[in-house]
Amino acid sequence: LVFELHLPQLADLGERRVADVVIRYTTIGDHAELHQVTLPITVNAVDAALASGAPRDQGVTEQVTILRAAESRRRAQRLADDGRFAEAELELASSVDALQSLALLSAAPGELLADARQLEHSRRSLEERRWSGLDRKRMHYEAHRASKSRRREPRPPAGRDDR
Repeated sequence: LVFELHLPQLADLGERRVADVVIRYTTIGDHAELHQVTLPITVNAVDAALASGAPRDQGVTEQVTILRAAESRRRAQRLADDGRFAEAELELASSVDALQSLALLSAAPGELLADARQLEHSRRSLEERRWSGLDRKRMHYEAHRASKSRRREPRPPAGRDDR
C-alpha cells in the first residue's frame, strides 16, 4: 500500500501522531472472514534544514517512482488519444529521466532501466506520430502491469555465500 500524505506545517518539533490508517480486507478460505487493522501514522517533525538531508528508504523511493511512471503512462495515453502528442511526449520523457536517474543509485537497476526503455519506446512512437490502437493497448497494459507489480529485492550472485 503506497500513499502520499500532505501535512500542514507543524508548530512544534518532535514526534507527532498525524493520522490513523484503517485497512479493511476479507480473507477467503473455508469461509469468508472480515479483518480490520488500524495503523497509527507518526512523524518526527524536525527543522527543515535537517529534513532535507535525511536519508530516504531506497526501496520505497524506487516503488513510488515505478508507480508514478505507470500513472505517467496513463496521462500520456489520454493526451495522445486527444491528439496532444507533444504533451504526451513530455510526460513520458520526464518519467524516463526519473527512472534512469534512480537506476544509477539502485542495487538492482534492471527493472528500472527496463521500464525506462519501454517508456522511451512509447515516447518515440508519439514523436513519430505513429500512435495506433496497438500502441494504446501496449501502453495501457504496461501501466497496469507496473502499478500492480512489486520491485523484487536484489539477490546476491549465484554461488556466493555471505556467512
